[in-house]
Amino acid sequence: MHLKQDFIAAAGEFVGTTLFLFLALGGAKTANFSASAAQTDGLTVTINSQTIIFIATSFGLSLLVTAWMFYRITGGLFNPAITLALWIVGACGWLRAIMLVIAQLLGGMAGAGLVQALTPRGGVADTATTLQPGVSIVQGLFIEAILTGILIFCVLMLAAEKHAATFMAPLVIGLTLFACHLLGILWTGCGINPARSLGPAVVAAQFPSYFWIYWIGPLIGSLGATFLYGVLKGLDYTTIVMGQDANTADTSAKDPNRTREKVKAKARKYMVIHKHKHDGTGEPKGLDGMTAHELEPTNELQREAIRMGDAVIIEMEPPAPGLERADSAGTLLSADGAAAPAPAPTRIAVRPMPVSRFSMNPNAQEHGAIGAPGSVSIGVQLIDNARSALGR
Repeated sequence: MHLKQDFIAAAGEFVGTTLFLFLALGGAKTANFSASAAQTDGLTVTINSQTIIFIATSFGLSLLVTAWMFYRITGGLFNPAITLALWIVGACGWLRAIMLVIAQLLGGMAGAGLVQALTPRGGVADTATTLQPGVSIVQGLFIEAILTGILIFCVLMLAAEKHAATFMAPLVIGLTLFACHLLGILWTGCGINPARSLGPAVVAAQFPSYFWIYWIGPLIGSLGATFLYGVLKGLDYTTIVMGQDANTADTSAKDPNRTREKVKAKARKYMVIHKHKHDGTGEPKGLDGMTAHELEPTNELQREAIRMGDAVIIEMEPPAPGLERADSAGTLLSADGAAAPAPAPTRIAVRPMPVSRFSMNPNAQEHGAIGAPGSVSIGVQLIDNARSALGR
């Protein structure tokens, strides 16, 4: 277990959720205050389109900004329903998931408390999630479930899935929340986040009899989104359109001559990833693991191991003069293009590289702090189970 890292992530979630809901609820309070002032002036106003857009923009931009602030630290979840989904797909361990949910709920109450303390007239009750007249409990439940499912599926496909557009996840997730609020505000107040609904309810001490829909709805949405995601992963949706994340440098490497030129530039050194064990002092006790003949980790599990401190990168001596590293692991090309076996890795010339040095590599942090699905062994192994069920 990684209690230290889990605590840091939970602390980041608390601060991030507090900031997110302070900005979002404050914006909603401002919009409702404007509508109330218009009524005072004798205008017939309930909740008009201007108010809806104001509130939706407040929530969308608030999530966009704060999620991007904490993207490298916690992934910017701020929502227990999202945390549940990440645990289900194996992107988050059970201990961290519990700590994050607690931090998010406390952050929701703290954000609502700040709005109550710092804004006059009416307190935070104006921002509570309530059903509008004419909306049944069943309708409200499914509105909350569907909108939550849309938001969580966006998170799974953009932040949990690792691809060329993952670094843009906070922007798209913020826009998704904006779109969900445009639909949901008028009917349910658009909770789609138990922390967002709980905060104002606790501070204002107002719990309507149907308040449970703001918990059960997001739960249903989370389960539905992860089910859809699991089916797509089980079917290996990436085979539908191959090479979606390819770039011009990669595709141009089909020419063998250009391949050798590209590889020659990389053949100056090897990077080897090894698991390391601790003896209680914090120092590596021994190196043990799989060799990766690449300048960077070859998959998300290796990246996660490095980020969590379970792996180190070591730099090795270059291959013998006249040999170039080929694209395939363990194979070298001689000057005339003939294949030659790679020298066995040796620890004589191994120099440990600090994990922190790698973590600041621009290419190492482009995917944020959300783990890849299946990167933890604890939790529901949704993807593996889906593939087994689908016979893949």
